[in-house]
Amino acid sequence: GSGSAGVILLHDLYCLFNRARGTDLISPEDLRAAVDKFEDSQSNAGLRLRKMRGGALAVQLESFDDAAVSRALQRLISEQEEQQKAAAKEGEEGGSEIEQTSACMGVTAMQLASLWKVSLPLAQLMLLEAEAGGSLCRDDSISGLYFF
Repeated sequence: GSGSAGVILLHDLYCLFNRARGTDLISPEDLRAAVDKFEDSQSNAGLRLRKMRGGALAVQLESFDDAAVSRALQRLISEQEEQQKAAAKEGEEGGSEIEQTSACMGVTAMQLASLWKVSLPLAQLMLLEAEAGGSLCRDDSISGLYFF
């Protein structure tokens, strides 16, 4: 299970909604108007519009919890590091500590998107939100942007 259940970027929602309709598509303005009514409506849809880092808009459940996502990300990274260390030990019996430490690569937005089955932009925003909250740190190197 991913920690992302309950949030989708507005542009992803637009694409999914119109793809499901097939014909009689809605405009981006119509979707935005409908989403703006979530919080004003008496229907208590349980959804709200959220502005994420960089200005991206997302629709999320009112029960969505950034702290829970941060904890899930920390668990994912810890599990991956343990798997990488175990694989390094198997392949490098008697190898130096430096070789084993270099096996801990963190996680990229691409890896997170694949593992949690979310869009790449959403995965990137989730990692950046967790970093801004102090749960993760980043390594921006020539080999890419990794979060630990």
